[in-house]
Amino acid sequence: MSTISLCVIARDEEQLLPGLLASVEGVVDEVIVVDTGSCDRTVELARAQGASVVSFEWINDFAAARNEALSHATCEYVLVLDADERLAKGDGAILKEIVAAGDADLVLLALYNSNSLDASQDEILQGSASMGEPILLPRLVRRTENLRWDGAVHETIAVELLDGMQVAACADVRILHFGDVPEIREGKKKDDRNLALLEERCKVEVGNPVMAAHLARDYIRRGRLEDAWDRVEICWSHLEQHRASDGFPPAVVGLATLRAHLLLAQGRNRCALEAVETGQGWGNNHPNLDLMGGAACEMIALETGGAEGVSWLERSAASYVACLKRHGEVFAEELLPGATSWAASTRLGTVRLLQGRCEEALDAFETSMVLKEDHVEARLGCAEALLGCAQPEEALAVVEPCLQENLPDSWVIAAAACDVLGRIDELVLLAGRGRDLAENGFMAVHRRSCLEQLELACCIYGGSPVPGDGPVGLLGAVMSRRPEGANPWAGQAPDPELVTRVALNSILGGHSELLDPLFEDRAEDLLPGVSSILQDALSQLGVNVVDDGEPTYLFIGGAGRSGTTLVRAMLDAHSGVYCGPEVKLVTGICEMHKVWTEAMGDSFEASGVGSAPLDAGVRSFVDAVLREVGGDARCIAEKTPHNLLGMELLGRLFPRARFLHVVRDGRAVAASLVKQQWVHPGTGELVPYCRDHGSAARYWGEMITEVRTQALQVQDRYMEVVYEELVTQPEQVMRQVLAFVGQPWEDAVVHHHASDQRLSPTESSSEAVSRAVNTDAVDRWRRELTTEQVQEIESAAGEILSWLGYTTPVDIQSVG
Repeated sequence: MSTISLCVIARDEEQLLPGLLASVEGVVDEVIVVDTGSCDRTVELARAQGASVVSFEWINDFAAARNEALSHATCEYVLVLDADERLAKGDGAILKEIVAAGDADLVLLALYNSNSLDASQDEILQGSASMGEPILLPRLVRRTENLRWDGAVHETIAVELLDGMQVAACADVRILHFGDVPEIREGKKKDDRNLALLEERCKVEVGNPVMAAHLARDYIRRGRLEDAWDRVEICWSHLEQHRASDGFPPAVVGLATLRAHLLLAQGRNRCALEAVETGQGWGNNHPNLDLMGGAACEMIALETGGAEGVSWLERSAASYVACLKRHGEVFAEELLPGATSWAASTRLGTVRLLQGRCEEALDAFETSMVLKEDHVEARLGCAEALLGCAQPEEALAVVEPCLQENLPDSWVIAAAACDVLGRIDELVLLAGRGRDLAENGFMAVHRRSCLEQLELACCIYGGSPVPGDGPVGLLGAVMSRRPEGANPWAGQAPDPELVTRVALNSILGGHSELLDPLFEDRAEDLLPGVSSILQDALSQLGVNVVDDGEPTYLFIGGAGRSGTTLVRAMLDAHSGVYCGPEVKLVTGICEMHKVWTEAMGDSFEASGVGSAPLDAGVRSFVDAVLREVGGDARCIAEKTPHNLLGMELLGRLFPRARFLHVVRDGRAVAASLVKQQWVHPGTGELVPYCRDHGSAARYWGEMITEVRTQALQVQDRYMEVVYEELVTQPEQVMRQVLAFVGQPWEDAVVHHHASDQRLSPTESSSEAVSRAVNTDAVDRWRRELTTEQVQEIESAAGEILSWLGYTTPVDIQSVG
């Protein structure tokens, strides 16, 4: 009949050794205890329980001590246990059956780590008092003449002896390990001892992935991430070379797992996935790699977005499902905590959230909470899934206990629930708290972008929308009439629930005027179908939206020779904009209104007519003129430099009209005006601002001041275009202009010279704007003006030049 020798190495183990020996009573045929220098009652207690005790001087080498014990064994099989371990009750009979059968040379037994010294066997085996998942370890081996252990720490059977061995796994024979209980580990200073031994062993065994993983894991526990990365990379490079020259490398589950983990921490998600796939390609099929591969795919999905992101999410979910299918299996490589249970289920739930499959996400998170009751991340996931299932009140109830954890995630989810419920004040407070805690990091990475979306929503509800990333950032760009930037959501049909929520909360916040841009052409281009969604949302409030057919009127102006004609030509190249040659009538009509009001206002009032008929008549006059030239264009722009002198009136008569003020360096304007020699059509005399540089500069300054003063009456409907920026950054500026007037982007506006242009012989700049946008005229004044002329301009308008940032002492001194 086959027999078993128990081999133990021990030092100062009087607390735990008796429990080990009691657990194998009647199972093993002899016990050899190698004592490496105990100062307590270890030797006495071992002998009292029938063990043979061998004294051995400790030489910082676990394999040497193991081999010493082995040299005294006499039985056919050797069982290797440590003093801080126990054989589970009832499993001895199974162990004896394995030995009696004699089919295996090496048997892997399942080791369970206890988190407490007083935990019961059932508590440890069932998981309530265990740390991590069980792991299969080579603990029962047929004794042969050449059997030996190698390695000063984390010792293993000599690799060359494994060839030809019949290996079997028996998860039904369980070992309970108490050595990782914190009070034991810290009391014996195991970590410091093992670290020193590991570092020495890894210097010799550079390509040993198991040892490299042990050492890197120890470094990570100590916060030495750079050292961990260096160790992993050294061994990984060695393995790649080894595989290329000598064939298949040893098992690398631990090393590949750590490499992927560190790469993910560095944000190198695709490299992390490559590490996982390399480990799997080397024949390592383990849930750790599936879990890390799923995490990498999840992060890549968040990076890429769009259709590609959807595909990555599918890959991620498949990896997590693969983990869950292996629940209950025991592996030779240590499992990451919850790799086949609560952790994988939680990650799967998060992916389902990102996929919009909220009911499936809720099921996954609830499963996680059954497996691990105190799992905060799963609880947060449940709250977010409830929110996605249109249960915001329930979501708030679930997330409320988590607010005490001071995690940004919980505050963001609570804020999102308040957003859905229309509780704007609470939303602002909760999102603000989430931002305060964001530097602590998020449990689920996607919630950082959720916070950003909520903050953008707060800006909208507060009446100050801004462009940003994501769908809410795109809404903010449209509602603020600003460029959307490189937003991947542009051109995609918007989420009706999001549009409805933003619209209704804007109304609740008292900013219904922000909805107007969502009915414009640009909105339909960037958010297809948004106007219909918005109409449906408003109908819930009993509001019917009817298009009055009035085009968007854009009045362009500024001081003469400021570049208004170039702006006109560029806009006219847009398919949705009419901006033909100057009509000139609008300025005269506004002046006429002013004259009538000042000269005859009292008479109007006395006759009972008042100002309303006059306003209505002027509005009709301007409207008729613009419709005559603009036809059925959605946006009709009229460029006459002095248009904006009537901006206050036009803004009142046309509440949706917008105004574009073109501003240019006053020195360039003055230099150009004096050359024009324009005469007044009524008197035939030279217009005052063309007579000399000082008069031209004063005119320029007065125009700037007056237009900006009137702009206070139209506020958000007023925009300034700086000529120098227009010619140096035409696309950037024109994107701003088109967003301002609610028109979608068209490349034609920056290639206006290639379009069919409407040029007027009466506009002095027609010839210049027939060419492509260029910077030829920006600094021409420097060559044309003398120092005295520049000083004349500075004297007349220096304060405004300085105010606009146009003049410095260097500019003046540099003029020849």
